Amino acid sequence: MTRTPVLFAVFAFRHDAHLVPDLLRNISFVDGVVSHDDRRNPEPWFDEGKVRSRLIDEARERGAEWVLVIDPDERLERGAGETIRSFMRANDGRAVLGGFRFREMWTSTQFRSDGIWGEKRKFALFPLIDGIEMSLAPVHTPRHPLNAEYERTILDLDLYHLKMLSASARTARRDLYTALDPARAFQSIGYDYLTDETDLALTRIAPDRPYLPRRPGWWLRRQVERSTRAQKPVMPLS
Repeated sequence: MTRTPVLFAVFAFRHDAHLVPDLLRNISFVDGVVSHDDRRNPEPWFDEGKVRSRLIDEARERGAEWVLVIDPDERLERGAGETIRSFMRANDGRAVLGGFRFREMWTSTQFRSDGIWGEKRKFALFPLIDGIEMSLAPVHTPRHPLNAEYERTILDLDLYHLKMLSASARTARRDLYTALDPARAFQSIGYDYLTDETDLALTRIAPDRPYLPRRPGWWLRRQVERSTRAQKPVMPLS
């Protein structure tokens, strides 16, 4: 039988700590988890690059051979574990990046699919080869290694993002990133697009691609809005 490599998930949390229990249920197929609790940080934002690199190093020290980089407000579609495990077995020993279709949830049952929204992909699954190089950018840090030898592959899986479930949550997200990165140093297109509904098109989650566990839409909106209201005044990142 083909060997299945050891897979760890890594993530950080603060205002979205209440979403962690459901995340852990959603990714129950992983062999281990390494996380960073940022709730005691007095600063308005943690250094994504440094924290993520440390988490990946710790996962390797604990025996991880592959990592899945994910956030508490994200959910993989049901049955993702089987697809991910199959991908890992088929590519054991190779430098590959596994990507997912990234679905920005606009309502509790629909994701945005027009323009760039329908083209979003998130490369967040990869083996820990020797000499791995991760970005140290403090915000909008790529989740994947920068090593040129990694080959990209899109898995037939949807990754749902719950942070955009309501207009107030979308506005809070835009304002936070604009304050952190007013010069658009970390994202050249800026952040106004997060609330721009020009040519808005929504697609309902396919019946055979739900994410679990599911919560009523009102619960998710309430929790996301509560977390975004907790943000303090923000100084730009240098």
